Amino acid sequence: MKNQMPLLAAATLALASASALAKTLVWNTSVTTSSSSPAMLSEAANWLENGEPASTGPEPGDRLEIAASSDVYFGAETFDIGSAGLTIYHTRKIYIKTVFTGPGVLTFDGSNVERVFNATTSSSHTGGTVIKSGWSKFNASGIPLGSGPVTIYQASADRPRLQARAYHRSLLNDFVLVGDSSISGWTVFNQEWRTTVKSLTSDHDFNIVQQNRGFIVNGDVSAPGKTVTFQVVNAGDSTHTEIKGAIDANVVVKAYGNDAAGASIVTFSGASTVVTNTLTITSGTNILAAAAAWAGTNITVGTTATLSLKGAGNLSPAAHLTVAEGGTIEVANNVTVQIAALTVGGTDLLPGIYTAATLPGTISGNGTLLVLGDSPFVWTGADEDNPTQWSVAANWKCNTVPGDGAVVYFPADAVVSNTASTVAVGASGLTFVLGGTVALRDPLTGSGALTVTGTGRLNLDDAATHTGGTTISGSTVLAPYAKTSPLGTEGTITIDGSGGGNPLLMIPIYGTTIPNDVVINGVITNRAFSGGGKTGYGAIILYNAATFNGNITGYDDILLTTHYSYMTLNGSITVPEGKTIRLCNLNTENDARIVSASGTLTGNLSVEGRWPVRLAATATCSGNVSVAASATLQLKAAGNLAETAVVSVETGGQIDIASDVKVQVAELYVGGVQQPHGVYNATNLPAVITGSGTLQVGPTTATVISFR
Repeated sequence: MKNQMPLLAAATLALASASALAKTLVWNTSVTTSSSSPAMLSEAANWLENGEPASTGPEPGDRLEIAASSDVYFGAETFDIGSAGLTIYHTRKIYIKTVFTGPGVLTFDGSNVERVFNATTSSSHTGGTVIKSGWSKFNASGIPLGSGPVTIYQASADRPRLQARAYHRSLLNDFVLVGDSSISGWTVFNQEWRTTVKSLTSDHDFNIVQQNRGFIVNGDVSAPGKTVTFQVVNAGDSTHTEIKGAIDANVVVKAYGNDAAGASIVTFSGASTVVTNTLTITSGTNILAAAAAWAGTNITVGTTATLSLKGAGNLSPAAHLTVAEGGTIEVANNVTVQIAALTVGGTDLLPGIYTAATLPGTISGNGTLLVLGDSPFVWTGADEDNPTQWSVAANWKCNTVPGDGAVVYFPADAVVSNTASTVAVGASGLTFVLGGTVALRDPLTGSGALTVTGTGRLNLDDAATHTGGTTISGSTVLAPYAKTSPLGTEGTITIDGSGGGNPLLMIPIYGTTIPNDVVINGVITNRAFSGGGKTGYGAIILYNAATFNGNITGYDDILLTTHYSYMTLNGSITVPEGKTIRLCNLNTENDARIVSASGTLTGNLSVEGRWPVRLAATATCSGNVSVAASATLQLKAAGNLAETAVVSVETGGQIDIASDVKVQVAELYVGGVQQPHGVYNATNLPAVITGSGTLQVGPTTATVISFR
């Protein structure tokens, strides 16, 4: 430090000497200029000093004041601002072709007026440029800001701005934005053509407005605790705005319009590490490039906005992603992005795997959004050919065995052999998120609820005696392999298709009895079945006989299907008014393999498939009835159908009515044609009625005689 003192003293003395020599020159208003007849900034005749013609032209350290009655044009020349720099204060629009050189600082000040740089050669001063007011436009190929830092002050409504109007301007400057943080919405860059800067640092909220072409920051954007708004208009994919470095700021993306290249786009490519920073995309597309990482945990996507995720590490596992109705999350092919929470249209979604199939309209692309809450439990055990135990800590990424309330993720196929023990479902429950087929070979026990979600399949290879109920969601298949207590001895089984994905309860073991009530949310009909010419199956499918002793409730149309199996439905089945209970018998062998319902059916009834659906003697249906081609509805009692029912039978469909049974309905349609009121049986309508019973359509014609 002692050796540096003389140097510091000399530098201070030099600056003091320069300040003492500095003078203020005022524009000589008698000088008129135009684009064809510009003045030279360095000429003494163009300036006044103390009201008199200046004896010398501007020199390093001087302050130049321009208050002309008309715009002022400066011609092309090179001006050395030295180490003392130069200040230009103007209250009138100025046009500058001057090229500045030297190690000093160039300062622009004055009222909110324009300065237009038309130089074709770039300035090379190295001390930096300070802009305190006004709108600075770069019209020609030269860059007037030199190579040092550019400091822009916001102290009033002057709102200093920069606008590049010549294509692809590469500004090799670090930009420092200083100002009054109470003045929000400060527009710093308003680009009409593509512009590149080195970095941005600010103590202020600020806007970057880009029009027609992109804006690129090669380095970092740093505005701790402040908000940076990227307001992009008509920038397509080929010219989008891109931030290549890290971002330490709250960010708002507003992108409007489109051009031939596509929708307006903003891309982040760097690693942003500040957890407290928020990201809000109100419109347009915000891309996180493959190597980008946004550590902020609060991310919002607006109604017309898209967040495009290109890499697995784009978001923090602690992120909460909120998507408005109409907003989109695009996930690239073969990419899985893990987050903590997902809210769509105001609804918090359960932990699980979400794709374009399970969450259509919100997720696009061929990738996966993995929602795990704050769970660290990711299965790393061996694959399906090498069964390993649930209770071994080394099988979990966090090296800890899941406990009560855990969310566990299986990224691929696995066989979990929990030999001589059980998997506890504690009071707070247990959630399986499946990315593959998982076989759990020992029973689930406990008082909690089991939730199964994702895109895979869970095979429960033993009885599950947990009592808190079971929820199946996503596109998961749950297949219990126990005959008794396959999904708990108590609690409701919920098959939740409200978020898309068509979850499925599959019963593959013969003679299984299910004591639980079943609730089916959403329309679950779209799982294709390719064998035997079948069209598909819905929320429940049986491959072997099963008995449901509980009640089944749907909140939309529901479809229950059996294939190579019996299905016995002993409880009631209920859907809202106007909705339909679809019972589909996909058996291909003998007609003894039936779907049998013996409780109260509240709602319309659709009978589908190739083999019989039977309403037992105790069953009643409150709504209208349809019978598909090749399907058969068996009626065992007069009260099976409501007298107000409209019955529609497709060509090839049949109604089998038991002996001595007389069923009355309001209307009958066969092949779309309404039939006359009357009595129908196997004799007068053999293509539709089988069995020895009769179908009365419309009111009876018998005359009632009353004796007094």
